[in-house]
Amino acid sequence: AILDYPPLRQEIRAEFRKAKDPSKAISENRMLQYINWYYNSFDELNDELASPLLADLHDLPKTLILSAEYDSLKNEEKAYADKMQKAGGDVTYVEFANCRHGFTHEWFDEFMPEESEKAWNMMAAFIRGIM
Repeated sequence: AILDYPPLRQEIRAEFRKAKDPSKAISENRMLQYINWYYNSFDELNDELASPLLADLHDLPKTLILSAEYDSLKNEEKAYADKMQKAGGDVTYVEFANCRHGFTHEWFDEFMPEESEKAWNMMAAFIRGIM
């Protein structure tokens, strides 16, 4: 599995998604907007299908998690990687320095060509079984 800066814990409390530099992260209002678009009620947020970080992470496939230093999702991505590793999973967590959410996609303002190329090459190597 490849997780490219994924949301892994749906949460409405802002303190859960503390970013290193909030001015470079997805805003709290935007995160709440996404939650309201995807879920019928806040009760659904604790379902492990909505928040995989809450699930039992045993017996998962080999996983590559790509994270961005300034992303408000970084903490949950790292927590997921740590929890998966503690459950005996084969997980590789890579944090890209000086990057924001969206750095791998050229149509986003956050796009960083060199780091994006490294990330895509890493994903390709992972798929090929080289990594």
